[in-house]
This record gives sequence, C-alpha cells and structure tokens, in this order.
Amino acid sequence: MFRSILVADDSGSTSTITLTLTDSAAAVFVLYNVKATVANGTVELLTQPLVVQESEVLKVTAANANRLHVVGSYIEIS
Repeated sequence: MFRSILVADDSGSTSTITLTLTDSAAAVFVLYNVKATVANGTVELLTQPLVVQESEVLKVTAANANRLHVVGSYIEIS
C-alpha cells in the first residue's frame, strides 16, 4: 500500500508526469495522465492510500529528463 507519492521538480520549468499501474494480466491503468508539476515545487499525487498487489507494477514516466524526483512511501501488509 502506497501512502504517499511525492514528485519534486527541481527545474525552473513546469514538467509533466504519467503514473500507471500494470496488473498481473498486463492490463495498464492510467492513474495520472500528463499531470503537470510545479516548477521548483513538490506535488503529492495521492490523497488516499493506493493499494497494490504483489504482482502489480507502478510506473512513473516523466516527459522531460533530469527535472523530476519521485519518492514513494510504501507499507507492506502481510
């Protein structure tokens, strides 16, 4: 379960980010599609916890290289 996904933009320009979830059947679900970031700012993507299964993949794609830093806070429930 992801409790937080922070995106920090350390450039002087706005960038965009796409967040997808791929399940065990290889189906891709777009959680954020071309979400704008704030130049020289930080954005919290989650307002609620995001539950993911062990076989699922969370993928973050930036539109521009060398501008964004992404940090996820994950809690494993067993």
